[in-house]
Amino acid sequence: MFALRCDETVDEANKEQLCITIRLIDKPYVIHENVIGSYQIDRQNSNRITETIVDALTRCGLNIRQCCGQGYGGAANLGGIHEGVTAKILQREKQHFTSIVMHIV
Repeated sequence: MFALRCDETVDEANKEQLCITIRLIDKPYVIHENVIGSYQIDRQNSNRITETIVDALTRCGLNIRQCCGQGYGGAANLGGIHEGVTAKILQREKQHFTSIVMHIV
């Protein structure tokens, strides 16, 4: 199981980037945080961002069903509980997902 953390930023070329990080705890309870990557996103909406996250996890061999928490930056299209990425992932995996939503400062 892992927790998902994401945030957006604009790079030097003025392109929107989505940084995707996972956090997990191993058997001796050591916390590991791994950056999966930084992905350029052409549209800054919850549907496109959700697609990017699910695609990145799939390419890394991670199943979204093993995600036990979501953490996003302050943008409403990321963490919004009604139309944000949080809601989109919960809608996709409603019966399999236990959500712990965090705010990244």
